[in-house]
Amino acid sequence: MFASHVRYYPSPLGGAESEAARVKPFEGNTGLAARDVVMLSERIWFAAPIGADFTSTPAVVLVDEIAHQWNFYRVELPNFLAEGVSEYTDALFAEHIGGLQALESRIAEHRTEYLRSVEIMSRLRPLKVAGVPRAEIVKRLELTAAVVAAYWPYADAGEVPISDPRVFPKLYFLKGAAALHSLRRLLGDSTFFDGFRSVFAATAGSGEVTLDRFRASFEAASGRSLEDFFRAWYLEIGLPE
Repeated sequence: MFASHVRYYPSPLGGAESEAARVKPFEGNTGLAARDVVMLSERIWFAAPIGADFTSTPAVVLVDEIAHQWNFYRVELPNFLAEGVSEYTDALFAEHIGGLQALESRIAEHRTEYLRSVEIMSRLRPLKVAGVPRAEIVKRLELTAAVVAAYWPYADAGEVPISDPRVFPKLYFLKGAAALHSLRRLLGDSTFFDGFRSVFAATAGSGEVTLDRFRASFEAASGRSLEDFFRAWYLEIGLPE
């Protein structure tokens, strides 16, 4: 499906060192979407092979970056919405390949990872505010230096709504996808996908799609107010049930 369209350039690191350097999910820098091009990468922007396993990380990253051709460049969603849409598109691809169980498993993993990230931030924040050196924090929290470095710029703010510009980006990937799945369960498949499609059909080329305009697409499809739902998921902290 994908293999004929993706060229593989072997990493110059080679062998075990290349495997050790490969970027893992949620660490970023695994794919890049521009207006007319999608690239997959290893750590230093070398393309990753797709092969025949459509559940592999490269395959999922490719789906994610193709989604950005629509949800960022076509309708200009703000980043916190665009990444949630792309992450949920990955989950829909998992559903297509592995069925509903694969989708539910992926969303459950997102929820678990979100809560874990908030827990790390809640432990890191008071130590950073108190001026404890980063190396000491790594030891106290028994985390890797790379994990602490990733959270460090966002630790002062702590957990904030995913629409807040101070948010740790990982949180809007995870919570954004979970929000869309929760909305799908609330509205039912037919209504949800009618609203989802209308985001792209009704707002393409009209400038940035705000959260209110995004919500309006689903309200028009469902004929009901979704203000409380969107406030809980996008404008408040926490992870609703």
